[in-house]
Amino acid sequence: MAKTEYTMLEAAGRDVRLSSPGKVYFPKPGWTKLDLAEYYLTVGDAALVHLRERPTVMKRFVNGILEEPIWQKRVPAKVPEWLQTTTVAFPSGRTA
Repeated sequence: MAKTEYTMLEAAGRDVRLSSPGKVYFPKPGWTKLDLAEYYLTVGDAALVHLRERPTVMKRFVNGILEEPIWQKRVPAKVPEWLQTTTVAFPSGRTA
């Protein structure tokens, strides 16, 4: 099995592993997953002021913006202990 390429970034004083940094997410300008991560690191402080302590979901474009997205509502089984999570209950009784 081939090992996935990765790079390490620093975010909020923590080392974060970014897999597949060369994966192209935005084909026309040629922007990669690493480009997007670096952009988020640049604007993060300003954006997080408005998102802090609010439940969120991720609209993931696993194969780039030209493919169908998936909505990730649940936290993966393995997350760092410092990551703050919560459970959201829907009127149907389901949770995410």
